[in-house]
Amino acid sequence: MTRALTPVPATLPGVVRRGTPVTLTGEDVVRTLRGRACTVHAVHEGMASVVVDGVDVVVIADLSALTVDLTDATGRDHGLRALAAHSCRAAPGVWWLPLDDGRWSLRCEPRRGFVTFRAPGAPELSESRPEVPSLADIDPNDPTLLPDGSRWVDAEALARVLVHVLGGAS
Repeated sequence: MTRALTPVPATLPGVVRRGTPVTLTGEDVVRTLRGRACTVHAVHEGMASVVVDGVDVVVIADLSALTVDLTDATGRDHGLRALAAHSCRAAPGVWWLPLDDGRWSLRCEPRRGFVTFRAPGAPELSESRPEVPSLADIDPNDPTLLPDGSRWVDAEALARVLVHVLGGAS
């Protein structure tokens, strides 16, 4: 079983779009659907229609009843694109790269530069954003893998940076 990731609210600006994998988490969600994997079909005025487990069950949910699934590569991609739109003024290509000593870098191409997010105490670079305090307690060398073979720690760092930056803490 995969370690849990920090929940990424679907209400964060720009993260959720058609195809974003989400999980129904809200208290108003029917108990049999809570925690089920879903994919966003459409988003309009704070509401989303989601397809449950790839079947023909469509649920209309308030975005606050959804969390983005970063164990899925598409969820990570949508999160990165929202972060790039906020931090790099959008870019056609984005990458999330682990550095050393508790730093992760958002690379925006072509030639849009990069932004490095860091834990308190990690070396500061000229392109570093303010510290993301919640990065301090994760081990950048954690060997845990997600089901798709990606590193859990990179998805966890992305989740914490998304919540910090797009959630209004920066």
